[in-house]
Amino acid sequence: MLLHGDRVSDRPNGGGVKLPRGLADLPGVEEFRPLFPKPEEVRSRYLVCNLSGVRLEAAGVRHEGGLVSWETIVRVRAAEVGEPQGVRATVFDLVIGWEGQRVRVVRFVAEPGEEAVSVAQRLTAALAPGCLTASIKSLAAEGSPRDWHPDSESFNESSLAALTAEFGSAEGLSGCS
Repeated sequence: MLLHGDRVSDRPNGGGVKLPRGLADLPGVEEFRPLFPKPEEVRSRYLVCNLSGVRLEAAGVRHEGGLVSWETIVRVRAAEVGEPQGVRATVFDLVIGWEGQRVRVVRFVAEPGEEAVSVAQRLTAALAPGCLTASIKSLAAEGSPRDWHPDSESFNESSLAALTAEFGSAEGLSGCS
């Protein structure tokens, strides 16, 4: 049982969650535990391939290893990752597949500011509205993704939780519409 902000270790799919004092006693909190996977579960389910040498082209996202065509992207998300007053980057995650419980993602980074806004605007123009999360829309329109994470692990966890909450499984996630 979760007590006073301790980590849960005896609950399936909720062992990594640290909840505030008394939250575990609220009615209905148990149904939300699957949204917060353990760190090792995130690593095994949110599979990230970092891209380098990225250029956005008419056909898709060109990188040193090839091309990710626009048609293969089913969801795109952006966040600032790093210390607010220190080194940080704008990270773009492009979901390209979901196999069972595993999400396949390609990732690239841009400098916060004009470069990131330009990338977001180009992604927004190239992809169908159904592919775009609130963070990418906000970055393209307002200059901020309104999503910040201290490290890539917390961004991965947040992304996996959001996808799971929105789609549940691969059956719910299909091409953009």
